[in-house]
Amino acid sequence: MKKTYSILLLVSFLAIFVLTGCSSKGISGNEDEVRISLYGEVGPASAIISKDKDSIVVDPSKVTSLYISNPGNSDLVPLKYFTNLKYLRIDDFFTEKKSDTYDLSPLRDLPLVALDIAGLDSEKPMSIKSLEPIGNIESLAILNLEHCQVTSVKDLAGLTKLSSLYIKDASDIEIEDLSSLSGLINLGEMSDTIEESKEWKFGPYMLSEDEPLLGLTISNGNSEEEIAELRSAIYDNKRGLDQVSTKEDDTDIYYFMEYSTHKLDSNNNEALVNVFLDAFDKKGEPAWAYSWQNIRPTELNVASETVTYDGKVYKEVRGTLYCFDAKNGKTYWENSNDVGGGAFIYPYRDRIYLTSYYGNVLTCLDKDSGSKIWAIEDKDMYWGHVIFSHNDEIIVGYGENDNFLSVHYQDGRILDKWRDGRIPDNNIGWARASASSVLEDNHTRYGAMNVIDNNSQTAWSEGAKGYGIDEWIQIERDGYEDVRRIVIANGYHKSQETFNNNGRLKSFRLDFSQGQYIYCEVDESKTRSDNITITLDRPISTDSIRLTILDVYKGSKYEDTCITDIFTYR
Repeated sequence: MKKTYSILLLVSFLAIFVLTGCSSKGISGNEDEVRISLYGEVGPASAIISKDKDSIVVDPSKVTSLYISNPGNSDLVPLKYFTNLKYLRIDDFFTEKKSDTYDLSPLRDLPLVALDIAGLDSEKPMSIKSLEPIGNIESLAILNLEHCQVTSVKDLAGLTKLSSLYIKDASDIEIEDLSSLSGLINLGEMSDTIEESKEWKFGPYMLSEDEPLLGLTISNGNSEEEIAELRSAIYDNKRGLDQVSTKEDDTDIYYFMEYSTHKLDSNNNEALVNVFLDAFDKKGEPAWAYSWQNIRPTELNVASETVTYDGKVYKEVRGTLYCFDAKNGKTYWENSNDVGGGAFIYPYRDRIYLTSYYGNVLTCLDKDSGSKIWAIEDKDMYWGHVIFSHNDEIIVGYGENDNFLSVHYQDGRILDKWRDGRIPDNNIGWARASASSVLEDNHTRYGAMNVIDNNSQTAWSEGAKGYGIDEWIQIERDGYEDVRRIVIANGYHKSQETFNNNGRLKSFRLDFSQGQYIYCEVDESKTRSDNITITLDRPISTDSIRLTILDVYKGSKYEDTCITDIFTYR
């Protein structure tokens, strides 16, 4: 892989310039240019305006990664101009000069994702005035404090997005103060940020596949029992936060099912497609419906996936984007002027972003009015096929050769272009599955774990008498995830004969771990029942999903109801 989707990931021959100047000259400048004469590294290379023997001059707004060794407090002040800085490392590795007691106030408003402050000598730890400025960096996901004089971590309590915390040889801190850091519960799991960090070219992130940067590590004299208690407190706190945040949602859940039908135009014998979008409340009662009739298909999909955001539903059909009220189906707006066919919809920070096969490679719309805010109208960028975000960037994959483009979400300013990028996986993994019964008690052949193995040749089959009405299967994971979409491979997909021979879901109930639930029914007069797609009107945070069978379509040979797989997406 030459480059992943993050602007943070540095390509060594393009993005790193080693500063070999004298460290005594420091850092100085303004919002237009900053001169750096310290040992360290800066990236990307495109941020460098000029360089000489002892220093470089950079455009601070373009710098995304910075490493400086043994700066003084006066050197930290110009960091406030580095408005797109994502990674910062400060250490004293390259000089024996005594460091200042660092005032980290200039870091307060930076969009940092990772911060690393490291002292070389545990006998002479780096002194920090206060962690309070760090505690205000909402975007911070990775924090390393090594050989630092840290006596209290209370100021970090608000960093709930922190996914990795490493503290080495701090001075008798009260680790229970970290119990609010709910992002640290996914211990042992690879997040996107952690996956990317292995590609960074300096700092502690030059990691092998066997050394992932995970969760919470504290090496300051605390016992394993104390750290285990902290992890338990973090997990309990996370559960409590989720229960509070979703309590109101429990009374007001809507979901959407989409399908299409085909017919022949009697006048010219050409195929026509009808597209349907049906909305339901949590009890499975129809809320509203919308349809698009007699569409002439092309080589592209006639309609996009249904996307929900902020109480609204967005769907593109044949080059027109529609926005509906999620509860009542009221049409807020339509936009056919700024939308291309084969569109992919991505909501982010109160805006709607689009890429498409035919049309602009990237368009930004106001989510409430549908009006265009900006667009990239470059005819050499076409066939957009994937769109996602990372930090403050919108990333688009386009063209025939795996081209990628990243822009600032706010103004569409192009930040980078590259080839052969990595696309994030929105699929949610599940660790375990259990069921009320298993056919013939044969867990290898028909067991519950088959629904999370992504294998069409295996399935769960209930083992109760008849078609298993009121039998259930439950999938579980360690840690909560926000589920936005559920796809059920209904029936036994091993072969068409196997599918026909066995029963499949007609109606069922889904229960989530914090009390939310929905009832669903599949109408085979409208759509095929082999794959059921459910789009929720908002993400539901859960660590388990239970599916209970309520009614079935009967098989031609066996009285067994089967489910091949259950997929969930963020």
